[in-house]
Amino acid sequence: MRAMTHTFDRLLTSAALAFCIIVSACSSQPAGCGSDNDCKGDRICEASQCVEPKKAPAVASTPNETVKPNVKDVTKTDGKKPAAAAPENQAPLPALKAQPAPRLGAKEPLVVITEFGDFQCSFCRRSTALIRALIQQHGKPDGVLAYEWRHNPLTSHAHAKQMAIAAAAAHQQNHFWQMHDQLFGNTPKNKAPAWDDYARKAGVDVSLWNGHRRHPLLEQRVQKERETALTLGAKGTPAFFINGRLLLGFQDAKTFEKELKAELVKANALLAKGTERAEVAETLEKTNNPAFFQALRSAKVQASPAPKAPSAAVQ
Repeated sequence: MRAMTHTFDRLLTSAALAFCIIVSACSSQPAGCGSDNDCKGDRICEASQCVEPKKAPAVASTPNETVKPNVKDVTKTDGKKPAAAAPENQAPLPALKAQPAPRLGAKEPLVVITEFGDFQCSFCRRSTALIRALIQQHGKPDGVLAYEWRHNPLTSHAHAKQMAIAAAAAHQQNHFWQMHDQLFGNTPKNKAPAWDDYARKAGVDVSLWNGHRRHPLLEQRVQKERETALTLGAKGTPAFFINGRLLLGFQDAKTFEKELKAELVKANALLAKGTERAEVAETLEKTNNPAFFQALRSAKVQASPAPKAPSAAVQ
């Protein structure tokens, strides 16, 4: 009896197992794929299943948008290097005029005070009032005195060179003295000037002025004047050459008056000998300081004119 029961149990187990296999087979998914070739139509094989391909999202376009080509795509292959592009927002440098040093005073002076100065020099600033007073007294158009400025920006002054260039750039528009006064009158000690603000107050065309400031030749002119100053012994500022005679450092009004009278004595002697008034100051510069004359005036030297009647002496 036991044997029959055991056999019956085995038969039931086998039948149940067979039923599960049949049911499992009926409820299973279709056979998987191994590649796109196993799928019909446009379907593709992903994770062993045939599925519809995903559509790429549409790319939104911007109105008037253009594609910037890669530099390599547009570079010529003829062996020539492409021309360098001009910097953006930078106009070509304006031309520079050849100009004499800026001057104040008499049209045909008998005495010329030449100052090698620095716009960051406090003693140069103090000297300005004295010089203006002398010009007001002796430098009227038909007077005896003229004053001219030369640049000597000291390397110990952080902004002196750029200030000199700024003044030289203003001189290109005949506004040197206006810029001179702005630089001396408004620049705080050891602080950079408000460049464009000074330019507007000096009355220059700011755009043209900035163009001249960028010109390398203008910087070279300023540097050349500094080198001339050093050659002539003007290693500090201010340095005054009165008809070529060097007075180094700050000078008071009495000293200037004394030197002026001494040079007028020599000038009147030359006038009495028949020297043209327009040539008196340079003649004295050449006598007093040949190196000064050679450095600053030699390009203007011409053949001596024929003697004329003596001119009236000036007191």
